[in-house]
Amino acid sequence: MRPRSIRTKIMWTVAGATGILLGFLLLDLVSFLGPSYRDLDHRFAEREQNRVDQFFRLRQGQLKNTAHDWGVWDGMDQWVRDRNPVFEQENLRKTNLANAGYKCLAVFDSSGTQILSIQDTVVPSEVVQWFRSQAGAWAGHKDTSSVTDMRQVGDRIWVSALQPIRSASVETPRQSGVLCVSTVIDPSPLDDGFVRYLGSKIDSSIATDSLTLRGKFPGSTTGTGSYSIKIHRTIWTEGRKTLG
Repeated sequence: MRPRSIRTKIMWTVAGATGILLGFLLLDLVSFLGPSYRDLDHRFAEREQNRVDQFFRLRQGQLKNTAHDWGVWDGMDQWVRDRNPVFEQENLRKTNLANAGYKCLAVFDSSGTQILSIQDTVVPSEVVQWFRSQAGAWAGHKDTSSVTDMRQVGDRIWVSALQPIRSASVETPRQSGVLCVSTVIDPSPLDDGFVRYLGSKIDSSIATDSLTLRGKFPGSTTGTGSYSIKIHRTIWTEGRKTLG
């Protein structure tokens, strides 16, 4: 067997040294970039958590405002007292429910007894029970403040509000009952808008990743329930096309 030439030995030595150096360099890069990526992911999660909380607060505030408009209304206050069928026919139908953006509406009198219930979808028993328990609690002390609630039932997020019913024109009105309304929140606006837009507009490949966020619903007066939702974001797209 012929001994290896000096040139071959040098080549093997250089190759070995290069491999060792590349190994050390890779380890160095991992130790350097690893914490940076983890920190970046943490900051992304924190930002998305804040955005989700703001989104829930906004939807909750919108429902609370519309419930106030329905509850602090001379016509509604008078109907609870005299059950005027004309008012009910004109204002308390499923079409009115849809126009207001509600999935269900219930009215309780001053004793906490339910006198009306309208719904255009199957309402979870948890929401119905919340209506009844809150109306009963209100009947006991006649609080003038509104109450809100958010809860996740299956894959749907329900937001509800209770608003005491009273006249809007009397300076010190007596409350005649309570209005309870609820609707379903669509979380799709929380996804990256580019992801949602490209879904129907582009044929090229699109890479996304997702982040599951969990937490307590913010601003809920009764403080019930927590959420678990998945947020999608765009990483990159292959090729460029005119979108439109």
